Amino acid sequence: PSTTHTPTAQDSLLFVRMTKKRRNGGRSRHGRGHTRLVDCDHCGCKPAKDKAIKRFLVRNIVDSGALNDIKAATALDTYTLPKFYTKKYHCVSCAVHSRIVRVRSTEARRIREFKRRRPQRRDDDKKKPATALDTYTLPKFYTKKYHCVSCAVHSRIVRVRSTEARRIREFKRRRPQRRDDDKKKPATALDTY
Repeated sequence: PSTTHTPTAQDSLLFVRMTKKRRNGGRSRHGRGHTRLVDCDHCGCKPAKDKAIKRFLVRNIVDSGALNDIKAATALDTYTLPKFYTKKYHCVSCAVHSRIVRVRSTEARRIREFKRRRPQRRDDDKKKPATALDTYTLPKFYTKKYHCVSCAVHSRIVRVRSTEARRIREFKRRRPQRRDDDKKKPATALDTY
């Protein structure tokens, strides 16, 4: 026997949607199911890359106090010191705590434009014609990182391998092998002179 169910007030509570704070849910996955995790530079937790607050910092390698001394000591007048480029990731709580982003009202949260912090470049500040010093390449900044095993597996630096693959102890080089003609030539008498 079929019985018909009459809707009650309790049934209507089942279909009430929860309130949504932001249209994108605080993320920018754009339809992806999962994004990789990054390290928060402040507390070390692992927010998703699309959820983390990203800032690109450009700083001088030396502080402003020593900058004038170095400029006075250089032989080239037009030499510019290289800059230090870093991309920083912050989790939401650290970004709010260190005032990188602010808590906004419901109306202000809808404003999705990003304000430029640096001023627009004027016409007279445009690139000058190239000189011989423009071909100078900046020195690279190398860092050495150490990871524990669990973090290295989690960050996909190393992979979990099968029992057979674990016996293979050869290390795969990421960069291509040097060819025979690129090898160092034997030193001659002129080289040592």
